[in-house]
Amino acid sequence: MARPRRNIELVRQKILEEAKATILELGWESLTMVTLAKRLNMSVGNLYKFFDSKDELFLAIFTDFHAGLNQQLQDHLHEESLDEPHLGKLIDIYFHYANSQFHLYELVMHPPILYKDFVDTPLQPMAEDMRKETLRTMDLGKRAVAGALRQKGVQVDERELVARFVYFFNSVHGLLLTMHSRIMPYILFEPDAMIPLQLAMIQKIVLSSAPFSQELAAQS
Repeated sequence: MARPRRNIELVRQKILEEAKATILELGWESLTMVTLAKRLNMSVGNLYKFFDSKDELFLAIFTDFHAGLNQQLQDHLHEESLDEPHLGKLIDIYFHYANSQFHLYELVMHPPILYKDFVDTPLQPMAEDMRKETLRTMDLGKRAVAGALRQKGVQVDERELVARFVYFFNSVHGLLLTMHSRIMPYILFEPDAMIPLQLAMIQKIVLSSAPFSQELAAQS
């Protein structure tokens, strides 16, 4: 007798959660189908009935990571009232979501396989979902920056808006990597205490009234 679709989805979700737990504990390279099957008390043959490969698991994990982040951002993204404290909340959500799942964040930021690797393969539909969720994260972030600038009365063109968003993205990414660096405890006694100040500084620069693109043009 075939399994009901709902049961299949429940088992797939259980496998996905255990795969994420394995990555958070041991890292992506340590995740194998054999290791995962053992952790689930499941035969490898049964595991392959739900996920055909580690590549399929990767796509599911990547998509799930962005979908969870997007939901949290969307829940707090009210563009009509996006003042500075509101943007600060969104930045805080982004940072702490990634920081609390750092090994997953590393995997998403440095994927072992890319969308192009799945084109014209049976996994292309899943890769399309991954791509859509990733682009949605970028769109939500850009809309947040644009909304906060608009509420503050700062007018920037599309080029500078993109530049400010990229600055935000790169700065938060750099902060995440630094906080998980092995040398950070030697630089700061209490590195976690610096996080709010660092995030506030990033926000201030992103929302600066100074037209950076115009200043660069004047200097050239």
